[in-house]
Amino acid sequence: FALLGAAALLSGIQRNAVSLCVILMEGTGTTEIIIPVAITVVCARQVGNMLTHGIYEMGMDFKDYPYLNHVVKQELDMFKVSDIMTKDVTTLKCIESAGDIEKVLHETSVHGFPVIDVNQKLVGLVRRDQLVALLECGIFIEESVHSFKKLDSQYISSDDYHPAVFDNA
Repeated sequence: FALLGAAALLSGIQRNAVSLCVILMEGTGTTEIIIPVAITVVCARQVGNMLTHGIYEMGMDFKDYPYLNHVVKQELDMFKVSDIMTKDVTTLKCIESAGDIEKVLHETSVHGFPVIDVNQKLVGLVRRDQLVALLECGIFIEESVHSFKKLDSQYISSDDYHPAVFDNA
């Protein structure tokens, strides 16, 4: 009975049911006690849930750790995505010129741009701050039809400059 009392105490405080049953079963080395321990642990957990939060949830509240609650609050269902999203979406191609990217950054205020391939298929998302960093650092791929030179073991051209947003190679 001492083992069942310890199981009830731990389950009421910690609210971990399955792991507590397994630990107690392995600690005693017998499987005959699994049914009484499981019933005790489940009952203690339910009574504890009716009275207060578990000790780990109290600790997370005390230290202001962000965590998801078990129940979805009704005020989170106030908006649909279509209510707050941009209707006219600005997309970027896998390889864009630096001038086009700079133009998009000046004309829009959004913080993320969908990146599409030649078939208009979404291949990723690039954030505004990533594009600004690419432009500020001068990370470009040189591209030309007539002249080629080797850079980073890839042949790239040298007339037009393109930031390396996404490369499907």
